[in-house]
Amino acid sequence: MKLIRYEIQKLTGTRFLWAVIAILFCINGAFAIYNTVRSGGQAYDVSHAAMMYREDTQRIIDAAYQNIREYAVAGIAEDAYAVQYQRQLAAQYERAQREVRFTETTVWGWNLYFTDYAVNIFLFFAVMTIGAAVFSGDFTNGFLFIMHTTRRGRLHSAAVKTAVWILCTACLTIVFTAESFLIYGMASGYSDPRNAVQLLDGYDACPYLLTFGTYFLLSFLYRLLAMLCMTAFCVLLSLWVRHIVVLYLCGTGFLGINLLLYALRVYTTDN
Repeated sequence: MKLIRYEIQKLTGTRFLWAVIAILFCINGAFAIYNTVRSGGQAYDVSHAAMMYREDTQRIIDAAYQNIREYAVAGIAEDAYAVQYQRQLAAQYERAQREVRFTETTVWGWNLYFTDYAVNIFLFFAVMTIGAAVFSGDFTNGFLFIMHTTRRGRLHSAAVKTAVWILCTACLTIVFTAESFLIYGMASGYSDPRNAVQLLDGYDACPYLLTFGTYFLLSFLYRLLAMLCMTAFCVLLSLWVRHIVVLYLCGTGFLGINLLLYALRVYTTDN
């Protein structure tokens, strides 16, 4: 416990770390305010999306059954993966058609929060700063090599540092998420959290029974997992890359690759 407190004090005592995180926090808040002003904080009438939902999902179901018929003509066995996948796809959307319920046809707040992807970028640079700082200080002053000569200076100290960066990453994820959530909430409030997520732009083809509230929790957990993976990448990278500028460039490249893969996503009934 003493080592954990010591590692936390080392991180929190770094002015550069606090400065970078504070700047990113302010930029994230400013971006959320800009989104709110740009949208005017207006409620969105999604009655058309609610009316078209059954028709849109029926097209996906029909396409899945059409694929199954084509597979049968091609001589593909019924128990083949491609056939079973299409059957499960059709069954999932048929269930969604039956059970998805729209409690109201006006949405406000949630549309802004769920489309604010910039918070992930600002948060990534914040956790990258944490990941870079975990070992860099000990490398710089040579303390790490001395610590490795002690009885508990390797595995135990590594476990403590791991616990600290996990804790710091979790705290930053909560803080940045809460900032965006509160700004959008104070600007326009939030509509019924029990409403179906399929009313949002880009989510109309979602086959799962998710409400705004449930999706909020799932998206937070997904963001937390992604940030933990990114921090772990930066921590491991810092063991080989000692120069902070090179480390940031590598981290930025890693983020760029992820953004590129995200931009290239294509959803069809066949993938």
